[in-house]
Amino acid sequence: MTATGKPGQARLRRATRAARGSITAMATCLTRNVTSGRLLLFVLAAALAGCTSGAPAASLRPTTSSPARHGAISLVTGRAPSPTDTSAPGIQLPDSTQLSVQVGTHNLVITGNNWNTITATSRVAENVGIAFGDDFDWTATTRNRFQYLADLIAEYNTVDGFAPMVIDDGVSNGSFVAIAALYDPRKRAGTLTGLIVTVIAHPQGTVVAKSAFYATADSSLVIPGKTIYFARLTFSSFTSPNSYNGSFHYTNLIYYDSFVLI
Repeated sequence: MTATGKPGQARLRRATRAARGSITAMATCLTRNVTSGRLLLFVLAAALAGCTSGAPAASLRPTTSSPARHGAISLVTGRAPSPTDTSAPGIQLPDSTQLSVQVGTHNLVITGNNWNTITATSRVAENVGIAFGDDFDWTATTRNRFQYLADLIAEYNTVDGFAPMVIDDGVSNGSFVAIAALYDPRKRAGTLTGLIVTVIAHPQGTVVAKSAFYATADSSLVIPGKTIYFARLTFSSFTSPNSYNGSFHYTNLIYYDSFVLI
């Protein structure tokens, strides 16, 4: 079975900063969900609680639940009593911020305090498999935190087929980098070929970066069934956008050529 020309998502978000090859989640002021022909735009955002410029994100999102609060007890035990290991690679969330990921009609919200009390010794349910790309810097703490995120994505995913998502992006060590969650929800593994990610700055509407990943048969990516593969995507080049009200706003568009079940 082959899925072709399937889409990814768009996301409008505020500035990020990088450390140790990680992306630090910051703010989103506007999100939207659009379906147009065969192109479905999923909205995912890393957001600060106090976003003030533009329209409030909550007013533009569909009705949502808060699975991070819903699943916090059942999915994780053995948390730290207070935030710790806040510089662990992957996604870094200051305690006053939150990660917001739109999956279907649900807005998954993970606060910095929630994220940062998951440690290397926490016990996290494994309701879906996870894997990291070869160039993804991770530790045991990172793995547990991303397992928690993956469990929530899998719980509220409504897409039957391959579901690519950008979780965060920004400039890291002089390169533009995106962290993507590539989800194969079916029992069979699949081969991904031709993942194209475009980053657009707003309100200018200029393309900041665009690259193709896993573009050929030789570089295609095999993703196991029932697994979310977290990839660190480094763009071949990028243009530094001008800030808007002191922040950077990006929309991410994802498109892929094919995902073939093995």
